[in-house]
Amino acid sequence: MRNLFLMLLCAALGLGLLATSSSAQPNKKDPPDPEKVLADLLARAKERGKDKVQARIDAIMGLADFGAKAAPAIPDLIDALQDKNEDLRLNAAIALGKIGTPAIAEVAKLLKSEDDGARFYAVWTIGAIGPDARAHVPTVIGLLTDKNVDVRRKAAFTLGRLAGSPAKTIRALADGFKDESPEVRQAAGEALSKFGIAAVPTLIELLKSDNRDERHQAATSLGDIGGEAKDALPLLKDLFLSKTDMQSRDPFHFAQMIAKIGGKDGVAALEAGFKDERADVRQAAAQSLQTIGADAVGVLIDGLGSKDVNVRRLSAQTLMPMRIGDKSVVIALAYALSDEDDQVRQLSISGLAQLGVPAKMGAAKIKLALTDLNPNVRQQAYYLLLNLNENPQDALKKGLESKDAKIRINTASLMVSVNFDVNSAVPVLVDGLKNDDLGLRMQAASTLAQSGREREKVVPIFIDGLTHKSMSVRIQAAQGLQRIGNAGDKAHKALVTALSDSEASVRQQALWALQNQGNLQAILPELIKMSKDKDNGIRGNIVWLLARAGDDGMSPLVDMLKDSDLNVRINVSNTLRQQGQRVAKVLPAIKEAALKDENSTVRLNCMSAIAFAGGDGAKYVAERFVKEKDANVRAGLYNTLIYSNQKQHALPLVQTAMKDPAGPVRQAVINSLYNLGRDSEIGFEAFKLGIKDADQNIRIQAAYTASLYGAKSHGPLEEALKGVKDSGARQAVLQGMMSTAYKSKTALTPLTECLKDGNPQVRFSACQLLANIGPDAAVALPQLRELTKDGTPFVQNAARNAIARIEKK
Repeated sequence: MRNLFLMLLCAALGLGLLATSSSAQPNKKDPPDPEKVLADLLARAKERGKDKVQARIDAIMGLADFGAKAAPAIPDLIDALQDKNEDLRLNAAIALGKIGTPAIAEVAKLLKSEDDGARFYAVWTIGAIGPDARAHVPTVIGLLTDKNVDVRRKAAFTLGRLAGSPAKTIRALADGFKDESPEVRQAAGEALSKFGIAAVPTLIELLKSDNRDERHQAATSLGDIGGEAKDALPLLKDLFLSKTDMQSRDPFHFAQMIAKIGGKDGVAALEAGFKDERADVRQAAAQSLQTIGADAVGVLIDGLGSKDVNVRRLSAQTLMPMRIGDKSVVIALAYALSDEDDQVRQLSISGLAQLGVPAKMGAAKIKLALTDLNPNVRQQAYYLLLNLNENPQDALKKGLESKDAKIRINTASLMVSVNFDVNSAVPVLVDGLKNDDLGLRMQAASTLAQSGREREKVVPIFIDGLTHKSMSVRIQAAQGLQRIGNAGDKAHKALVTALSDSEASVRQQALWALQNQGNLQAILPELIKMSKDKDNGIRGNIVWLLARAGDDGMSPLVDMLKDSDLNVRINVSNTLRQQGQRVAKVLPAIKEAALKDENSTVRLNCMSAIAFAGGDGAKYVAERFVKEKDANVRAGLYNTLIYSNQKQHALPLVQTAMKDPAGPVRQAVINSLYNLGRDSEIGFEAFKLGIKDADQNIRIQAAYTASLYGAKSHGPLEEALKGVKDSGARQAVLQGMMSTAYKSKTALTPLTECLKDGNPQVRFSACQLLANIGPDAAVALPQLRELTKDGTPFVQNAARNAIARIEKK
């Protein structure tokens, strides 16, 4: 496991690994002598002193690979187990665990130590040794009530490893379920599960506890036991379906455990939950039935025929990703394509599409779906038939000639959307605009709007469609108005009403449509009313619409900065910062929010809005910079000013910001150096401060901006190179030097030191710089010659090039 470690250690100790043989292979290395290695490791494990800690840790790590052969080190490992150095203790525990039985007696003495750490690592080691240490189970059981939580946790873990007397150990671990620490309870539960069927009766009793945590952990342990815990299924079902303890209900957890235990036996327990009136119980059952897989198919198929639309939706939704191509599944999904609910049909066709070839058994029903009211269902059915090598042409032709207007219009809509014989389909759609059925008129209108036809005729149909009983029709109506653009005041008002639709997808589509309607000033009263709606989502949707309602929308928009919902306020403040000078009349209210809102994002957005409003806005923000207590807001205020068209107000802040105690503020300045420009003295002073900043990321970023200042940057870069040891920072400084044509011999010493860096890119860059310096860099030649044997080819080439240029060859 640690052969490489041993070889490196032996080489470091001079144990003769590099000695050559007298054979014809003088360079072949002899294998390490295990006895010599072990003897040296044993000796080093005895070393003491602060300066010997790491060497001692390395030796103990090596001893772990020798297992029981390292038994002579037990006294020293026991000593290390009681040391205050955590790394030393941990590696001693690992080594003692590998030694195994010979170490048990000495380790067990520490189980009663006064030192918390010693007890912890002792019980840790006993657990690592495992069943051979079973004689100490009583002592470990006693540690389940130890004063130290880590000791209690590790004691529980160890009892699971020792596999002692079930009668005593199971009872003790069950008591651990009452521990105040969730980590101890979890460890006790995991240990109990290792006793399998023997622990089931005790865990069933724990399921009856009045304590939620105990019940939860007991269920988890039973789930880990799996099929042997089937006797717990009736009680788990009761807990899953419980209505009495609403505060501590956790249907998802109990459903998952039923699935882990039950398989087929668990399906019956979950079926009742699948039909429950509570949405979370149904969803929990669905997830677990999906986990069970094929054995749960019968319940899901039955669910597709439920009178409850929510159950039918959930059945289709659960079957869809399972991809079970059983004949009964295909037939059930195919018949569900006739469901009255849009979502059921949509989910069913998606489920069939995911089945691939097995879906061919449902081809007849899929062809009927070509005339579905939902355009998404129609299109999926069309492309699925093509993938199944089922030609939809005859079905489309037959549909277009049908006496049933529904079939004709839906077929024509599909044909236009998939660009199939459009010339034959369009007349059917135009005629469909006169149909008495609003749903069919909507289909025709939506398709015609999509193709840019009959604008004046379709707008009234879309307005009516926004109140249709079918969700898909309402969505189509909003989509149609979105495609048309500014459809007039009546359309605007109808879309505002749709923002209160019971279906989230309709509300979202109405919002998108309104954002495409031009100036909404005519419906400003309706928007203001909805900005005070009880629904956070509706209020959030109104924000952008108020901004589209002209200058009169600014006042009600800024009033929403007092909204109780944080997401709404963030949305409002972000919208205001994009309005430019339009917010000039409402600046007092924005300033109030900028100063008083508890959320830093809201305050920053408001400050940005003030800065972009023109007038004295930028000056006001600059004054607020030095008073703002939140570092991220200060950084944001600086960025707002420096990247605006009034960055002159940010220039006086540069020096102050570079002395800011918060790194993000200083980082903001360094990030803006390119924006300040090449000739900026203020920028150069910030660069000099940044190159020696306490934050390494800032130093690195500053170094990469050196190209802005040319030769002026050489002095700061040289100073930075002398003090930096990290490869990333070194590379940044070297890159800065190269970007400014550095050729001075002033930095030869640190440049030569970079040739030894562990990062090949640093070595490469140092070679390039030394090559640029030329003959004055002769002092680096010995190290450069070493690099001609470097393990990285591009470093080798760079070293040879540098040597040639230094020697002028």
